[in-house]
Amino acid sequence: MNKTIISIAFTALLAAGHVFAANSPADIQRMKESAAQGNQEAQFSLSKAYYNGDGVTKNQNKAIKLLRKAAEQGYAEAQVFLGGFYFTGDWGIDRNFQQAAMWWRKAAEQGNIDALYFLGQYYGCEAVVERDWVKAAKWYRKAAKQGHAGAQLEVGMCYYYGRGVEKDMEKAIKWYREAAEQGNIASQFILGTLYYSGKGVEKDLQQAVKWYRRAAKQGLAEAQRLLGFCYYCGTGVEKDVQQAAMWYRKAAEQGDAQAQACLGLCYEKGEGVLMNIQMAVMWYRLAANQGHTKAQEALQRLGL
Repeated sequence: MNKTIISIAFTALLAAGHVFAANSPADIQRMKESAAQGNQEAQFSLSKAYYNGDGVTKNQNKAIKLLRKAAEQGYAEAQVFLGGFYFTGDWGIDRNFQQAAMWWRKAAEQGNIDALYFLGQYYGCEAVVERDWVKAAKWYRKAAKQGHAGAQLEVGMCYYYGRGVEKDMEKAIKWYREAAEQGNIASQFILGTLYYSGKGVEKDLQQAVKWYRRAAKQGLAEAQRLLGFCYYCGTGVEKDVQQAAMWYRKAAEQGDAQAQACLGLCYEKGEGVLMNIQMAVMWYRLAANQGHTKAQEALQRLGL
């Protein structure tokens, strides 16, 4: 799992660097001159320009050569990127997890927040190294203290499950909240679930709805479905079957089988939507095709 997370996180970091700076010929010339004189930042910027084709013709070989030069001179951001390419095997670099960790460690030693996070993921990834939760938690905490939302989520999970640290629900909640306040969707959903169940915190259905809503607005299907359920039942929020149907629909359109079954029931009963048996059958079938038992039973009940 961590292997996939690292690749996704690095791809997102790389994508952020794909925002074109619209380099002019004069900009490129200045970069080339500075890079030739050994300026690390210029080497890194010119590397990205060659990678993106921003003001110059795309050239992967030149891009990686400049990136390596900047990294070898100690430019932390270049070290993070070089480590990432060793991890993913992109830019014509052969995949090498040990090299990835080496470059991330060099950047982490300079306090680079992304490198700190990637090292945490690396040591927590059984697929690439002998898992070491103590080391993972150590690097996650360093990144979390600098405000990395993903690392804050991971620190919360370390304290929640006792990974590399002693279990501590109070600290877990603290770090989940830190990440959730920054918009981390997984942390928002976790907080909603903890407040709903009362596990580790005093049960508070209004807080549960608050955090489910935040995650739902960011498009998390499970949060959308549970928010719909809260509206349907009047749990932590005033009962509103129209809102329930709306949130069920958002989750159902993303393929959530439970939400599809719930939306089918809304159409069958005319709750929050106009009664429409054809629509009910459509949503029941979509859920049933995913193995949803109650949707299958609903179709039988309707004689189908």
